[in-house]
Amino acid sequence: MTPKTTPFHRLAFVTPRLNVDHWVTRLDVPEARARMASILQELLTPEVTKHLPLYLHVDGSLEQAERAMRDLAAKSEVACVVDRASQAVAGLLVVGQDAQEANAVYIGYLFDQAFWRRGLATELLHGLVTWAQAQGWQGRMLGGVDPENAASAAVLRKAGFTEDAARSGPDTVMYGRVFGHFGTLSTRL
Repeated sequence: MTPKTTPFHRLAFVTPRLNVDHWVTRLDVPEARARMASILQELLTPEVTKHLPLYLHVDGSLEQAERAMRDLAAKSEVACVVDRASQAVAGLLVVGQDAQEANAVYIGYLFDQAFWRRGLATELLHGLVTWAQAQGWQGRMLGGVDPENAASAAVLRKAGFTEDAARSGPDTVMYGRVFGHFGTLSTRL
């Protein structure tokens, strides 16, 4: 989770096509928690999680979806991304404290396949950037991408993230964006 001194524990914003709100309200009530686990069970398909961390890979069972939900809640702040037209949960936005740097957070996002190729990930990240700036947050936002996931890399670049070669490795290309007067990204090649 992120420290309560950052604004991410109250993550909520609206874009033209998306409502983004912290999922804590969906986890407080047992019936809502069960519904969220069911949504995750449908959302975390092998195609959706192909380029994501292993703890999000589930076998399609409700038990595995509940485990993924607990893992996400323990590690990060999570927001539900809701399609405003259908009111369906289209995906998730994840923000967590970076282990290496106190003023840095990592971000991740995923969408149900039914919402792919509509520009929603780009809209989501533009909304997140705008929201973070409006909160006056100062720090570094990082996003890691599987080298085979060109679409996600393009989304990060469109939102003003640049490749951070010093943090990248053979399995993950890291992108970063600095907010406020925090500093600069590590040297890029």
